[in-house]
Amino acid sequence: MKLLCITKCPTGMVQTYVAAEQLESAAEALGYEIRTETHGAQGIGGEFTPEQIDEADYVIIASNTEVEKTTRFGNKKLLVVPLEDATNNAESVLGRVLEESETYEQSKKQFPKILK
Repeated sequence: MKLLCITKCPTGMVQTYVAAEQLESAAEALGYEIRTETHGAQGIGGEFTPEQIDEADYVIIASNTEVEKTTRFGNKKLLVVPLEDATNNAESVLGRVLEESETYEQSKKQFPKILK
């Protein structure tokens, strides 16, 4: 399974990067291919290419605050979770992706303050 994950905390500091590391470690343990894009205080790190987005099976957004440029995931299944879920229990988040992912439009209705 190919996953893309965005992590972002309100201050763009440590939790953004800890969550990315936790998701990467959990995905590796499960044998998933993962790429992370961090939205931190210094901007976007590891920004996804159109090819990576096209090849991804799912997109996970771990954030408690607005994430910009999410319309690029219009044809993907998304799982939006609080950043703390990725930080504290990344393996559980990855386990939920198959069951709980929704289309971009469904996710946007449910999380209008996060998906921009």
